[in-house]
Amino acid sequence: MRKARQVLIIVPLIFTMLYQATPIEAKDKHHLKNYKCVENVTLTKKQKKKLDKLFDELYEHKKEIFETVEDYGMISEEQKDKHIELIEEHTEKMKKTKDKWCQDKTK
Repeated sequence: MRKARQVLIIVPLIFTMLYQATPIEAKDKHHLKNYKCVENVTLTKKQKKKLDKLFDELYEHKKEIFETVEDYGMISEEQKDKHIELIEEHTEKMKKTKDKWCQDKTK
């Protein structure tokens, strides 16, 4: 029963990750589409370090999901490895651009 509950939790997460909006849809539906960006925000070293830690934790949680799903036989090892590679790339991109979250769409 516990395994079934875990599967019911994991499957929607996988589909959410697999079927995200295309770049064009994401641009049209972006939550900052009609908002003006905050200007001149400079993060301190402590703030940057905290964000890096959170990005790393998020990566580890996502990685654990794909490893678990592969253990349950829901995806192949090759699929798991590809997903982990993609989330690793995304995590690194987020860490590099953490100062540039908002792009003003109102100008």
